[in-house]
Amino acid sequence: MMRIQRSKNCIYMGSKNLKGTECIFALMENTKEEKKDMMITKRWKKAAALLLAGAMFFTMAGCGGERGTDANTGSGDAGGTEADTGNAKEEQDGNAGKGDATAMGRYVEEQIDLSDRIMSPYMDLCKREDGSLVILSDSGILVSKDNGATWDEETPDWLSDVRQEGVYIMSMAMAPDGTTALLWGEIVGLEDSWNQWLKLVLPDGTQVSVDAELTEEEGYFKQVAFGQDSSIFASTDSSIYQVQQDGSCEKILSLDFNPCWIWVKDGRIYIDNNWEQESMPVIYDLEAKDFIEDEVLAEFVAGSYGVRNMNGTSSCDMYILPGEEETVYIAGKKGVHRHALGGNMMEQIVDGSISLLSNPSYILADMVQLEEDAFLALFEGGRLVRFIYDPNAAAVPEKLITVYSLQENNNVRQAVSYYQMQNPDVFVSYRIGMDGNDSVAREDAIKKLNTEVMAGEGPDIFVMDDLPFDSYVSKGMLMDLTEYLEEYSKKEPLFDNVLDALAKDGRAYAVPATISIPQTVSGADGMEKVKNLSDLAGIVEQLRKEHPVQDIIGISGARGILKRFAATSEPKWITAERTVDREAIGEYLEQCKRIFDAQMDGLDEAVIEEYNEKNERMAEYNPVPMDGMDWGIQRDLLNYIGGSQRMLTGWNSAQSVFVETASINRNQGFENVVVMPMEGQCSRIFKPATVAAVSAVSGHPDLALGFMDVFLSSSVQGMYDGLPLNQNAFDFQFTPDLERLDEEGMYGSKSTMDEDGNTISVINSYWPSDEVIASFKEELTELDTAYIPDQMLEKAVFDQGVSYMQGGKTLDEALDEIESTVAIYMAE
Repeated sequence: MMRIQRSKNCIYMGSKNLKGTECIFALMENTKEEKKDMMITKRWKKAAALLLAGAMFFTMAGCGGERGTDANTGSGDAGGTEADTGNAKEEQDGNAGKGDATAMGRYVEEQIDLSDRIMSPYMDLCKREDGSLVILSDSGILVSKDNGATWDEETPDWLSDVRQEGVYIMSMAMAPDGTTALLWGEIVGLEDSWNQWLKLVLPDGTQVSVDAELTEEEGYFKQVAFGQDSSIFASTDSSIYQVQQDGSCEKILSLDFNPCWIWVKDGRIYIDNNWEQESMPVIYDLEAKDFIEDEVLAEFVAGSYGVRNMNGTSSCDMYILPGEEETVYIAGKKGVHRHALGGNMMEQIVDGSISLLSNPSYILADMVQLEEDAFLALFEGGRLVRFIYDPNAAAVPEKLITVYSLQENNNVRQAVSYYQMQNPDVFVSYRIGMDGNDSVAREDAIKKLNTEVMAGEGPDIFVMDDLPFDSYVSKGMLMDLTEYLEEYSKKEPLFDNVLDALAKDGRAYAVPATISIPQTVSGADGMEKVKNLSDLAGIVEQLRKEHPVQDIIGISGARGILKRFAATSEPKWITAERTVDREAIGEYLEQCKRIFDAQMDGLDEAVIEEYNEKNERMAEYNPVPMDGMDWGIQRDLLNYIGGSQRMLTGWNSAQSVFVETASINRNQGFENVVVMPMEGQCSRIFKPATVAAVSAVSGHPDLALGFMDVFLSSSVQGMYDGLPLNQNAFDFQFTPDLERLDEEGMYGSKSTMDEDGNTISVINSYWPSDEVIASFKEELTELDTAYIPDQMLEKAVFDQGVSYMQGGKTLDEALDEIESTVAIYMAE
């Protein structure tokens, strides 16, 4: 049974586990955050005529490759796949020097900042019968009568009344006739149980409560959608009801899945769910009382968006906008695609690769169609964007640079989007070597990339994560950035020590977007004296004596232990001569065995079983299982504060993680907790992420370095996932949002519950003092050793290490096998 618990700034939704000490939670923060054939309208007819006259075929977004193709070829990564890159480059090369033959026409974007006038989460963006636009949130209502150019506040009496009642508004929606639906709830009783209601506010201000006897399977009403005739529909966890203005309602649809989002238009209900990839979205015909099958739409969504994130009804990865005359628009990071129901095409009209829609910091909350060729999108953070078709804009920007990463990377998406905004005359093609579904092996993707580079067709920018950095440097494939970075750091200071640690023979060839550091947290005696992996193993052995059956470190497998502590030792495993350091690896395996033996000695079997189950579940949804991940230290925080785990280990990778860990000993019962860098065979370790390098043979070096300017800028780095390399961005991230803090500087709260839903432990986070932040920044300036995982090396050490730690091989036998395996790898 899902329970909801509310803290000062957050609401957490929790479920029990075996011990009742772990909580799966969703955070809803009340803060400002930077989250048939194609139907052709008059303007599209004109564009189509121009296309036919010129014997040219292109998308209105200017990327090629999607308009006029079938759904299978149209379901790829618009603007980001190798096929799309080829099409864009072909078109660009084909148009070069042809003057009037250059394809014209694409959507341009106009931004409107409302961040100082409304707070997230937003409830609805809608269009009323009189043509006015409305944004609803629990902080007020904004109305625009000029298609979103200007906005006026409108606070009706009923909204003031609701605020005074002290309830939590979960969702609001407004019908074209002005009828407003409110989903609200409040915490009642000593056990913090949750009640929720649906209420209608009619255009004359009359308030009507909706009475429905929902089953336990249905739960509560969670979203309301209106038809263009102001008909009212509400969804639950397993059904959809039609609601009348007198408060009565009737179940019209029972579902065997959870309808996460619903939209209504022209007698059809469009339903989306974030897990059912193969059959979503679902379309229900109200008149025929039957589902409409559209394989083209379903295949496109599955191929382009896959499993989608949805933050309640506040935002989503993919937005469905029902259009006129049996059309539907799909908006998300791929851009905007239009589809005629029953047709065989997905027409791309806005290219995500040259749009804010692909920017991870622009999280789509809602969208409306203004006219036949204009849209208005609302993003988290109070940002509006109008998409307006400009027939005079070049369909494809005249210049082209290519950015390549082996796997999709949100920080890259962000940098590409910002660069594209500032350089509309440059097309940035973001290519991804692996599709995320393991259909392309890493080795095959790298071989293909190397072949392209040797043929002079490689990218301008490499993202070196999981690419063989040392090999690329030794072969002269990367541009020397030393002088460039020295000059850049004069105008925007970087953590130069990080750049020095990544340098080869004193020259800089790559620069990371962010870094993270390994940490340990424990209240064990002597924790502050830990200086190496042997000391850490001693602490684990000490804790085992004090807690005979408890989970000490949260890892119940040999491979997981080897992975967790590799970061602070792996830089020692290969000598300067590129041979195995047998002594260093041997010492590492011995200390990991001490930790493994102490952790497993007398450990409760239920803990081991739960760990194995989690590992298997996570492997189903991630490229690697839990015991192969770079584990965030915050992931086990709830277990630690609940008392079921005695030590935290893992990566501190973001401002929010630092705030949490730095606050632990400000809570009662945790005053003696020590938070410190993880020590191993090395010290002052950091892990770089999104490591960018410029091709030494780039055909557009000036454009590539211009991209690096944006990549490193404080305005962009401040939005990255991770601790930024740019010191101004660091200062920005560590400037408190005073509106979020209470008088004591409280930043947030987390709690654990027992099997009956009773709170058993609470930990509060407080904004650190200036001195604590300054000390942390100083710690970052002293980092001098980079952990860059070598997958082949780690696999050899982990495979043989597991056998040694579990008694299958002697230490010498394991080391012999590691040396042999790595020697073959190094020779290749």
